[in-house]
Amino acid sequence: MERKGTLPVIDAGHVANCLATDCQHNRERACHAPNGVQIVFHGDHADCNTYTRNMHVVPA
Repeated sequence: MERKGTLPVIDAGHVANCLATDCQHNRERACHAPNGVQIVFHGDHADCNTYTRNMHVVPA
């Protein structure tokens, strides 16, 4: 994976390892968003703008 600055360059629609376990698109640490993901800059880091809270997950 090529890097530019501190952010990895990822092919559109592919996430290497998603840590947002409460997102409805995350299954087994992989993103399964039907139309890929949209990444946006937030301050000094990137955020997933496709994140959607999974309302069926019971908090630990």
